[in-house]
Parts: sequence; C-alpha cells; structure tokens
Amino acid sequence: LGASIDLQEAAHLSIEKEKPVTLDLQGFSLKAASGQYLFQIQQDASLAVQDSAGGGQLVGNGNTVVQVKGGTFTLENGIITGGNSNNRGGGVELYDSSGGWYNTFIMKNGAIRGNQAVGQGGGVYAGMRSTFTMSGGVIENCSAMQGGGVSVTGMFDGNGSGVFAVTGSAR
Repeated sequence: LGASIDLQEAAHLSIEKEKPVTLDLQGFSLKAASGQYLFQIQQDASLAVQDSAGGGQLVGNGNTVVQVKGGTFTLENGIITGGNSNNRGGGVELYDSSGGWYNTFIMKNGAIRGNQAVGQGGGVYAGMRSTFTMSGGVIENCSAMQGGGVSVTGMFDGNGSGVFAVTGSAR
C-alpha cells in the first residue's frame, strides 16, 4: 500500500485462485466497508500479508476481518483489529467445511488484537477441515462467548475437526 484505504462500498475484496496474492501494508491501514469482510479468500486461493514498515493494520468494520473459505491465509506481520462478528471469528474465520475443501491460516508474526465475536473465536475461529498454525505473534484483547482468543471446533462424523498448533515464540 502507498496510503491507508477505507473501503466505502458495500463489498469485500475477494481473493480467487488465479494467482497467489502478497500484500505489503508498509505501515498503512486497510479498512473494511461497513458490515463487510475485508478479505474473503476463496477455494484454492492464497493471500499473504506482510508489513515491512511496521504498524500496518487490517481493520474490521462490523464483521469478520478475514474469512477463509477453502484457501490459505498467511499473516507474516501486521495487525488484524476491529473485527466484530455476530457469529464466529471476529478477526479471522476459517469457515466450516463439510465439503471437499480445507482452510489454512498460518500466523508467523504480527498481532490479532481487539476483535470480538458473539459466538466463538473472538480472535480466530477454526471450523471443520481447518488448520491454524501459529509460530509467532500474539493474540490479545479479543472476546467471545466461547474462545475469546481462539476457538477450534469440528464434528466427529468423518468431516474432520479443526486443528490449532502453536510453536516458536507465539503467545
């Protein structure tokens, strides 16, 4: 980014499977339109967010900030904040999949801070067939009825439960 951007239209940025996308926030903020996801990552698509200057943010505005629906999201650096879901995953939602696709969220560094969900996973919700790997960074000041920081769920009916793995300097 070369400047902070505040989306005004009732739409979200959809990442589709054509090519992997890498976004460098460069210290700037990207804010969702009111009531919308900021990013929705579709099946077989991938988005990597980095912040080479520090202080860059992905900012919610009345909904989940990033929804992963069959793709891969990598947070290399930057802050996810301001998400407010009326259901699951205020900061990041790895959407429940009973179909043949899987969700992946890799958090290498950065922060998920100040997000909330009415139901589960104020910071991160990892649904069925989802993997959340956190090797660095911090999740803090998030709230939800279940799993203020992280909520992992799944069904024991062969569809596969969500997975949450913490390694390295993650906290």
